[in-house]
Amino acid sequence: MKKMKIMFLIMALTALLCSCGAQGSGKSSSAGNSDPSATSVQQPNQPVWPTGSVQINVGYKAGGMSDLHARIVSNYLQRTLGGAFVVTNQDSSPYIAYDAVRTANTDGSQMLSAHLGMVTAYYLGNYDYLPTKDFTTIAFMQNQGDNVFAVAADSEWDNLNDLVQYAQANPGSVLAGVTAASFSELLFQELQSQGHCELKLVAGGSDTEKLINLEGGNLDVVILSASTANPYVESGDIKVLAAITDGENDKYSTTAEQGFDIAWDNGMFLLGPADMDPALVEEINSALMSIVSDSEAAEQVANLGGIIECMNVADSQARMEKRVQEIGDMVTKAGLNVR
Repeated sequence: MKKMKIMFLIMALTALLCSCGAQGSGKSSSAGNSDPSATSVQQPNQPVWPTGSVQINVGYKAGGMSDLHARIVSNYLQRTLGGAFVVTNQDSSPYIAYDAVRTANTDGSQMLSAHLGMVTAYYLGNYDYLPTKDFTTIAFMQNQGDNVFAVAADSEWDNLNDLVQYAQANPGSVLAGVTAASFSELLFQELQSQGHCELKLVAGGSDTEKLINLEGGNLDVVILSASTANPYVESGDIKVLAAITDGENDKYSTTAEQGFDIAWDNGMFLLGPADMDPALVEEINSALMSIVSDSEAAEQVANLGGIIECMNVADSQARMEKRVQEIGDMVTKAGLNVR
């Protein structure tokens, strides 16, 4: 009898232990168990960026506006994310920088800081690839401010309509300083088309040379960046007829306000190679977005005459698409489109 009691206790204890083991195993006792607490939550694989050093390519020499803006972005990312962010300049040709990124790995280790000059180069036949087809637009950043139509301080014109009316009455007499096959030539061509007038486009040289020739009476009107023009306006040496924008300008009347559909983005796009993972693009853009609230970066951009800015991916890509179309139309109107 005593042996039977002992055997019964052993069997009961064994059954109890097996039951406890099944409850603590973490496995469902039934394939149809819908208890969410018994199901492990699988997190989607998220791209991790950066995984190593990141190179930001610039198609111009160190010290220029494009380079300085790229360095502000690079320094900000390094401060906030850690890791190595390096700006690489190509002094000899911007197309070398473009192609270094176009043919790069799509992991976000190579990016291009570029303005819309690369789009103009495509339509003029100087470069065979478009940012909307052969690159990925990651962000529009660091608006460098507007360009302006500027004249000498003693000019009889106070706005674009004054200039256009004079040019209509005196075809070919207004000397407009341009850089050949550049955005300045395209903008003057567009002004002629919309104003139904004829200007005489002549070599204007650098911004410094344009200012000297404007003040010396060798040029009648030029296009300058607002940041270049502002101190000369304040000193009374030149005056601005219009800021070139389809938006607003807090200092000058704009082309849009004066009835002209003439605009140009004087800002920087951050591009990657084509076919980047959209999730990775969003992650990089997200890392950049908080730059707008960074006081150090904002001050650095302001010192260059720009405005701290970063658009989300969708808005950046829409802006690029719009500008590519507009520039193509401008080059076509000017009779310079080889595509």
